[in-house]
Amino acid sequence: MTIPEYISVRQAAEKWQLSPRQVQWLCKSEMIPGLIRFGRSWAIPQTAPKPTGPAQEKLRPKSQKALAGLADQGALDNVPEIVVSNSFDSKVIEHKKADYSFTLFETTYRQRTGELFKPEDYLSFGLVNQEGFLTQAGSLMADQRLSYNSRLFCTRWNGLVKGSVFDDALDDKEYEGGLIYLLNNGQDFVKNNTKVRFKKEARSRVDKPDYAERAVTEALVNALIHRDYWFMGCEIHIDIFDNRLAITSPGGRPGPQGPLKAIPGPDLEFLSPWPRNPVIAKLFQKMKYAQGQGTGLPKIIEETKKLPDYHQGYLPEFLVTESSFMVVLKNLNYEKKAKGRPGAKSQGPVR
Repeated sequence: MTIPEYISVRQAAEKWQLSPRQVQWLCKSEMIPGLIRFGRSWAIPQTAPKPTGPAQEKLRPKSQKALAGLADQGALDNVPEIVVSNSFDSKVIEHKKADYSFTLFETTYRQRTGELFKPEDYLSFGLVNQEGFLTQAGSLMADQRLSYNSRLFCTRWNGLVKGSVFDDALDDKEYEGGLIYLLNNGQDFVKNNTKVRFKKEARSRVDKPDYAERAVTEALVNALIHRDYWFMGCEIHIDIFDNRLAITSPGGRPGPQGPLKAIPGPDLEFLSPWPRNPVIAKLFQKMKYAQGQGTGLPKIIEETKKLPDYHQGYLPEFLVTESSFMVVLKNLNYEKKAKGRPGAKSQGPVR
């Protein structure tokens, strides 16, 4: 007797080009033969076909038309078709654009591009389909919080390691909402919890910030664009310690590459330039938050190297696992504060 192999809800969603929520509904409705339930989880036979017939009335598969405008304007050039068609941000959800507001997004778009974001642009950029239903990308631009995973946790720790939020955190904030809202608040939190020192020279004063502002923005934008939004109950974290700043996002490397493993150090060629969320990535490029595929991490290094008194010990670190991606920036003022101790070494992944 052959025991069939099983796959998870998420794997079935990717295989059938549905959302995990839709596959869970199919499981609960007992429309998939051979299901096995373990507590709150489902095991689906690998050979099970995608349900058809009455089940399709409940399902709303993603619309390829929502991506047609992006493809026509070349916005998805150099992105493999499989990455776009299976991406989280291209999935259509059961929320109509007309029921929500997009004031912060449209205002920010105009400020950064000098152009109005017209109603028809929502379709051409892949934020809605032709019936007016939002894609996941569109939901992440709304003023209202439509995605449970659209969260940012920020903490300024007292010292070099994590502890109790109640006893060891100098500042602690949690933000929920659209991506522009998270980006703005994340930038403000870092500014409020870092310092700009200075040194005197013969005829001038040179500012010495703890971190390069552009590098911090690049790291946060990278986290918002490339995080894995399929991971439920996870959020992006900004953790500021005395000697470093770490930005951690759920999800390892995007793109069809080999087995995942931990990658310490700036081995940038190892990382895939293909965006996990190509619709969001191209929109952020249009708003000039990002420059292009594969440029974010080198930009973090480039901006950090511009800081006064930079040396190789302050090189940013990029750490990748199956479930997370972390950018670690070193505090360039920590060495002085630590009385000359070699410096600002990363303590490794922040747990």
